[in-house]
Amino acid sequence: MKKTFIIRAFLLNITLLMLVIIYNYININTLDYKITNNYEKIISITRHFHHRYLNAEYEDYKIGTSPISGTSNSGVIILKDGTYPKILNDLNDTYNKIIEVIPKDYVKSLSLIIPNAQYVLPFDSVKYDINHNQLDEIIKNENINSSFDTFRDDDITIKKHDKGSVNNQSIILPIYIKRFIEAVFIVDIDISNIDRYVANYNDEMMTHYEVEKNNGLLTQKIEIPYTKDNNKFIYMGLSFFGVLICALKIYIVIECIYQIFHRVFFFIFLSKDYVRLYDSLSKA
Repeated sequence: MKKTFIIRAFLLNITLLMLVIIYNYININTLDYKITNNYEKIISITRHFHHRYLNAEYEDYKIGTSPISGTSNSGVIILKDGTYPKILNDLNDTYNKIIEVIPKDYVKSLSLIIPNAQYVLPFDSVKYDINHNQLDEIIKNENINSSFDTFRDDDITIKKHDKGSVNNQSIILPIYIKRFIEAVFIVDIDISNIDRYVANYNDEMMTHYEVEKNNGLLTQKIEIPYTKDNNKFIYMGLSFFGVLICALKIYIVIECIYQIFHRVFFFIFLSKDYVRLYDSLSKA
């Protein structure tokens, strides 16, 4: 009896473990699609800012750094008196659309850099240094083309930037007017948003994926769209501990159901046999 139980438990656990692994791998393509689609939504919102910039009105600004009233914590840094785009409301609208896709805690900043000015959200005047060459430095550091015949879909890029203890992904959109670059729009996102997204997917689909640092056994590469550097892939693997616990939980449920039905079955039929035996002995 004990030997039969051990064999049954072993075979059932192995079968359940394989089924859980197969179920997870069936869903990996769905997770891949959802992650890619999530990025596409953010990219679409970011790219639309290009059109907002082209249609912006202009107004006079004085040199200095100051928040702008009527906006949700955005401001402008002016390095030289002059006429600049009236774009802060568009910056706020873009921010509000992005936080509909990902939680605002993961959206670190939005910034528009143009010659002699920078529009930022959130705004902290103490945080920013005066830098007249900031646009040129961004173009150089990010290897952005300074001129194009037309605006192209592949202009936008996503790059990983380590800022202290936080790993950010920067969505970088160059804005070209009359073939030459005039501004750069940057959206910084905390890269741990991917972990949050995977965790939510696990809760929803009862899967057990986790983001791996390296490509290894039972992992799959998911390509982050618009990424051109060495961080264009994330590696999605299975949590072996999670898979084992899941298979064990299913086994316990099945074993409990089996034991209940087994005992009920024998109770009913053995009770009938006992009654028939008692009746026959009584008559004898």
